[in-house]
Amino acid sequence: MLDAFYTQWLLGLGEFEMLGNTDESEDVLAGVKNLQWILFLIATVISQLIMFNTLIAILGDTYSRIMERRIHYGIQARTEIYADFVYMIKWLGFDAKTKMPYLYVIRPEEEEDGQEWEGAVTGIKKRIDFMKDKILAQNSVLIKDNIKLKESVDEVKQSNEEMKLSVAEMNFQIGNLLKEIIKDRKE
Repeated sequence: MLDAFYTQWLLGLGEFEMLGNTDESEDVLAGVKNLQWILFLIATVISQLIMFNTLIAILGDTYSRIMERRIHYGIQARTEIYADFVYMIKWLGFDAKTKMPYLYVIRPEEEEDGQEWEGAVTGIKKRIDFMKDKILAQNSVLIKDNIKLKESVDEVKQSNEEMKLSVAEMNFQIGNLLKEIIKDRKE
């Protein structure tokens, strides 16, 4: 069993000589050896491409993280430089002239020590949440408009029914008037 793992490891590293140790097997395994060399070369090239791609992704991710927080890092570096000159300020006597015994420290509103940077995925999630909120707000406006439209349609239907009744009543009254006129003419 151990020998099988050792053989597979050596084959993975490109040691193909152990497959055909005898002269009789050289002709039989010549095609297999060629195929193994081709597969070994393909696997080597693919693994190198994957490693380079991973390296590029890591460098790109780090660059994006630094560029996203470059203002914060700039302020932090400046503050550290100012902190180095605190002793110079006391030595030159500026502290006594300005009568400011305190050094003010500026920190960002949110502490980001506990948060791990998640890169572009976080930005996409925030954008999706923003768009979701926007769509929900528009949806609620559309629902309110739809309710108002239904109420208006109901009012129009009701007034249409009232008009039909009024027209029917007028037709009835006109019919009665016509009957009276006809009756008066006959008399």
